Amino acid sequence: MDYKVLYRKYRPNNFENIIDQDFIIKTLKNAINKQKIAHAYIFSGPRGTGKTTTAKVFAKSLNCLNYSESGPCGECDLCKSFAQSPDIIEIDAASNNGVDEIRELINNVKLAPSMSKYKVYIIDEVHMLTANAFNALLLTLEEPPSNVVFILATTNVECIPITILSRCQRFDFHQISLPALVSRLKYVSKEEKIEISDEAITEIANLAEGGMRDALGILDQLSSQYDNISLDIVQNSYNIVGTILIEQLNNAFLTNDYPKIIEIIDEIKAKGYDYKSVAKKIINIFMIMLIANRNEYSSSNISKIKKAILEINQSINDANIYVSPFILLEAIMLATVDSEVAIENSKEDKKVTNNVNRVGENYFPGNNLNHVEIEKNEKIPVVEENKETEVSREDNKNYFPGNNFEESDYEKLKNIRINNCFVNPQKLILEELKEKWNSFVNNINDSQILSVLVDTNVVAASDLYVIITSGSKGTAELVNLNINKVDEVASEYFNKKLKLVAITDEEWIVQKKEYIQNLKNKKTYSLIEEDDIQYIEKENDELADIASEIFSEDKIEFN
Repeated sequence: MDYKVLYRKYRPNNFENIIDQDFIIKTLKNAINKQKIAHAYIFSGPRGTGKTTTAKVFAKSLNCLNYSESGPCGECDLCKSFAQSPDIIEIDAASNNGVDEIRELINNVKLAPSMSKYKVYIIDEVHMLTANAFNALLLTLEEPPSNVVFILATTNVECIPITILSRCQRFDFHQISLPALVSRLKYVSKEEKIEISDEAITEIANLAEGGMRDALGILDQLSSQYDNISLDIVQNSYNIVGTILIEQLNNAFLTNDYPKIIEIIDEIKAKGYDYKSVAKKIINIFMIMLIANRNEYSSSNISKIKKAILEINQSINDANIYVSPFILLEAIMLATVDSEVAIENSKEDKKVTNNVNRVGENYFPGNNLNHVEIEKNEKIPVVEENKETEVSREDNKNYFPGNNFEESDYEKLKNIRINNCFVNPQKLILEELKEKWNSFVNNINDSQILSVLVDTNVVAASDLYVIITSGSKGTAELVNLNINKVDEVASEYFNKKLKLVAITDEEWIVQKKEYIQNLKNKKTYSLIEEDDIQYIEKENDELADIASEIFSEDKIEFN
């Protein structure tokens, strides 16, 4: 079998051919030129970025008899015998990760090199070693013989004990840039006489996500199936959504075109595209809009784009098995569009038109998307410019962010509910909700409500109010944007009236700290209807009991 896959055939054999890791290569070359060779190195970074390749070139350079600025000569006896040299020991820690293998390595370290200046140990995927194996390696790694060099390669440097890291010179390899990947793919295609369009090469480079091995692997696979590789072939073979479709989606988003957004997302879902690749392409095109074509967009649209980028990026982490991630994408885009339309409409004739209905209790981005016009004589709360408007939750049961209120009113409701939950926190209610919360979420029939509650947790509860948290700011905002429907679903499931409020995990840390501090200062919360939070004094011996009720802690002491 003479055929060799492309990533092996075109693996660099000198420093000049290692692309896009210039700082690392320059440092290693200087170390050789000045004869300042460390006894241990650690190469960390994503897959396919040249860690093992650089380790081999470096090892060959250390022993080359005719080393030059570009790297090993490749002609001397040591270079030609490099692959079979007994002085270059490559170990795959993924399959040789036990203490016995490391002890054998330690025994061999004591032996002098057979024919080379340095004996070099290249340990790949070193993070896979067991704790005992790392401990066994520790002393040898700190004080090896002068003619021994260790090169440790890993894709997960966080798993390496600090005692190991502190004994190595560390080099962090970064993902290979898109232009560098494209340039290398063009070179290999030309050498291999592969007919491929520039657009297809760029798509392959995007698909590889900064890994040269992945890029060459994709090119290798496609070239074995097709004589002429086009953009359509790459996209169809790897189920990649087309750029044109994403541009249409982004344009619909910027023009607040509800039906078009839903139509395109439905088309993307129907074709079975991978969500993460779709989300990344949306973000990439949005970034091009912000950077290359910024002057073409209004400040309002620029703000929308920025918000969408952050929320869609977060949704990649939020996607899970309970809900289609495309529902998150749809909710993010429609909620952002919805907020924009509400602001614009409040500045016009103080009436709601177009296709946004924020009055119905069942409002959620994606529901009631037909063009609905509100009758002129219907009373709709509107905040007029340069006027202060007080809103009572008693008079307006649909009070929640999204009903054409200013941002301060959004925070008002949020703060009121957090405050009122702290008035009389109930440990038993909290434990009950926490115990049943996952079951509640998994049994939600409304997929859109499910999408905003799926990664939330209950952290505090009273007989009426409940505080839930989310790791995503966007998810927390979506819960609060649709709080009436969320309250309704939760109240029905738990068979009691509940009023919820969502905050991020970071906000909860702040609120919890502030709550305990207030108790230490002999202050507790009282039920309010306005923004001014009132406090009343409590006896000090009651404070720990109050705190433990909400935080489920056995003992809380106040100094």
